[in-house]
Amino acid sequence: MKVLDTDAQNKENLTFYKRKPRSIIRGNNKIPIERLQEMYDEFITASFQIIESQSLDREQEQEFMQLLKNAEEHNNQLDVDLCEKALKLKTKKTQTIPTKRQNLHGKILIDKMGGEEVIPEFIKMWREHFVDTMKPKYLPKNWSIDHSITRAFGSNSKFFYEQ
Repeated sequence: MKVLDTDAQNKENLTFYKRKPRSIIRGNNKIPIERLQEMYDEFITASFQIIESQSLDREQEQEFMQLLKNAEEHNNQLDVDLCEKALKLKTKKTQTIPTKRQNLHGKILIDKMGGEEVIPEFIKMWREHFVDTMKPKYLPKNWSIDHSITRAFGSNSKFFYEQ
């Protein structure tokens, strides 16, 4: 398994990494022991790569490193508990910052529609389109095409980016 270097790919790396321990756990009684051991060895190697990629927070990294050292001391004998602990790993918490590009898309869309004041009209049009096209049989009791529309666009929007 190749571990990629960027923060944006840490989560993807960890998701891919978790396939081995999940397969080991699920196939514990179905897969021949030789193949399980081979998968476990690959899992151990990939575990060290995950730690080297610095995808985990410091506490998880230290705890998992200790588990891996224990596994090495036992000659990497198949340990389902270690696999289960690997499935609980999470990537570091990183702060996401809205980019100008994200905000630009929303602004372009609203501008093309004619400004923020036409948003309620647009939503009503889509509700009508939904009812006419899908002909739903089971809508909530209080559902209505004309139901009040309150939106937080502009400076109150979670996508707002002050330049």
